[in-house]
Amino acid sequence: MTAFRAPMPLRIATYRLQFTPQFRFSDALALLPYLRDLGVSHIYASPITQARTGSTHGYDVCDPRAVNHELGTRDELVDLLRAVRAHGLGWLQDVVPNHLAVSAQNPYLWDVLAFGSRSRWGFLFDIDWDHPDLDGKVLLPQLGEPYADSLRAGKLRLRWRERGPVLTYGELELPLAGASVAALLDAAGVAPGISQALAESDALMTAEAREGRRSAALEMAVEPALRQELERVLDEVTDPLALDAVIVQQAWQLAWWRMGREQVGYRRFFAIDELIAVRMDDPRTFALMHALAFELVDSGLVDGLRIDHVDGLIDPTAYLSALRARLPGAWLVVEKILGRDEDLPAQWPIDGTTGYELLAGMTAACCSSASAARFGALHRRLTGCHVEPARLAGDLRRDVDALGLGGDLDRLVRELRAAARATPPLRDCGRGSLRRALAALLAALPVYRTYSGPDDPPQVARALLAGACDTACREQPALAPIIAGLHEVLASGIAADAPAGPRAALLRVQQVSGAVMAKGCEDTFFYAYTRLLALNEVGGDPLVFGSDSTAFLTGALARGARWPATMNASATHDTKRGEDLRARLAALSWMPERWDAFASAWMADHERWGVHLAGGPAPGREDRYLLYQTLVGTWPEDGSVDVAYGERIQACALKSARECGQRTRWSEPDAAYEEALRQWLAALLDPGISAAFHAELGKLVAALAPRAHAISAAQVVLKCTLPGVPDIYQGSELGDFSLVDPDNRRPVDFALARRLLAGEAGSGKPSLPGKLDQLARFLHLRRADPALWCQGGAHAVATSPPPPAGRDGFRARER
Repeated sequence: MTAFRAPMPLRIATYRLQFTPQFRFSDALALLPYLRDLGVSHIYASPITQARTGSTHGYDVCDPRAVNHELGTRDELVDLLRAVRAHGLGWLQDVVPNHLAVSAQNPYLWDVLAFGSRSRWGFLFDIDWDHPDLDGKVLLPQLGEPYADSLRAGKLRLRWRERGPVLTYGELELPLAGASVAALLDAAGVAPGISQALAESDALMTAEAREGRRSAALEMAVEPALRQELERVLDEVTDPLALDAVIVQQAWQLAWWRMGREQVGYRRFFAIDELIAVRMDDPRTFALMHALAFELVDSGLVDGLRIDHVDGLIDPTAYLSALRARLPGAWLVVEKILGRDEDLPAQWPIDGTTGYELLAGMTAACCSSASAARFGALHRRLTGCHVEPARLAGDLRRDVDALGLGGDLDRLVRELRAAARATPPLRDCGRGSLRRALAALLAALPVYRTYSGPDDPPQVARALLAGACDTACREQPALAPIIAGLHEVLASGIAADAPAGPRAALLRVQQVSGAVMAKGCEDTFFYAYTRLLALNEVGGDPLVFGSDSTAFLTGALARGARWPATMNASATHDTKRGEDLRARLAALSWMPERWDAFASAWMADHERWGVHLAGGPAPGREDRYLLYQTLVGTWPEDGSVDVAYGERIQACALKSARECGQRTRWSEPDAAYEEALRQWLAALLDPGISAAFHAELGKLVAALAPRAHAISAAQVVLKCTLPGVPDIYQGSELGDFSLVDPDNRRPVDFALARRLLAGEAGSGKPSLPGKLDQLARFLHLRRADPALWCQGGAHAVATSPPPPAGRDGFRARER
């Protein structure tokens, strides 16, 4: 790629674009004048490497060295990047260093599945080749039913494809070992040359020789008549026993998807079987996974990288140091969720985070902490949930099996038992007790993970582990001796000269702890505890109802002083609720009496639409309470709801109920419960049935509007004036009342945005009038004096005292 040298634009603001097969490079090219006129300095692009066909997010990467052909060609990408520069803009690229897709479209995994641990790409994936139950195979929990049922039903078939012999299951294709097919061809007396080449491809010692012989076999099979004969021979293998005899010879083991919740043969991204983790600690993996990104930065067309889920890496500090050494002048930000009072590691050679901590802090600062007790009492009364929320959060994290991470926990237990053979604390500890103790310790950790690489301060990891040990022992006293022993082994792995066993176990625990926190809190607790949904956001803490504005500003100023090029986000592709939806729910916190009256009356009235199932009333009261808040947050101010709105709410309701996991879940959907939920919500949304409810909902939204608009405006002001780089999520400048993905990835009406920015009349209207103009004004202020905003200092200023409260309870909060 020809180098294109131009100075990096000053970091005024970023604008996130979500590339999909429906929004391609050519579409972004047409937006450049609008983005320039809006006042942003950098496009912040979703992943652009080759992903699974049809991907709407790009994180299921199949080939990190290739441009995603569904987004455009490599030449089209280069043309776009050059045009970006010509418009005076820059480019921040989202990269995925943790995982690749489990897909036949992944050429590296395909080779590993064909040749097992001897594959030339065997170094790339974090596969447990020594798993005691898998005999050196890769476990693939991809079946929709038990393996034996798949065999008997004829769902597993042998086929010949352009890439050679495969096993198919629906759209899934898996490569077959050459020797397993050669025997079938020999028995049928077909293509002896091909069968010999296939058999030899498995027996040869080097990767090049194996691939060469397999390629020779495929070349011989090009002739159509021979290809048809090969297809016939394989297609006739339908007897379950004969088919099983072929399958057991493979380097992979196909299994029912439920097995993946109990047993894992490879490390996954969280609990997603379709995403296989890579070994980023291997320099070859580092080079391959960043191949396209490095090429684009080296060419001068990309200014920096956004690193996805940095906590999933074995040693984030070492990785970021290597990345900085490779890209010394690049803008580097990481996706990192900070716990309460947690600081970003000072030793990381980066420019900051993607801004979750500011996003959550702004929302909390806009909520009324004085309403905490009233909202808590109302939540307990209407939902019947009397478990202390902190206890509930811990219980959900501790139930690792329900989170789909049981297999990951078992792998940790095996490594810890191996480490314990050389140390007394756990030598006489049974597997089951150790497993429960480890789950308790992981659940008690207050942050996503600790860091214990050679460049990480050991005292931080020691203090966090010690605190988690104390909490776990207090909550699980019967396991206290084992938890203490476990802590001793893990703590011994922190030292620079730590024994290999404890060191390896500690690193694995650190990787898994982030998944436990994410699945237990973000994906479960945030749906199971619904006191005020504005606080249930990525990076947020639902246990803290509101925060002091002075403390928030002090923290934000300190953050910006330390990381002046960090990102100031108010919405992202991962947020569960749009920024203006959260603003409206934050406004709700200032009207506890009004909310109490509304929620109490309608919760009681709408009981009549529920049904009674074996597990209790359906829908459950927690699910219903969440949906009332969802309707308040999303209801259009003019009351103009349509079919599309109802479909969005129904999709959100189903996802929320499954994430909560109390009555239905992704792994075990309860069809009766989900149908009851759908029918209840359909009645609620039907204007013919619920006209009175709609009218009262509209009045509540109207009462909230003044404060909600003020909070939305405050979010724009804060992210544009606090130290850091304001980030605009696509379409949020028109008003952001989006729900959890994929709702927040809906197409944006850029035609409307362009007309509004240009001051032209036309059809359509934004969901929050005036926001686009306000944002543009602030961005142009930043552009007019970039040195002030990029290098200047900042301090908080006092405002006038707030006016007296009006009859609706609205009063401007002092800032």
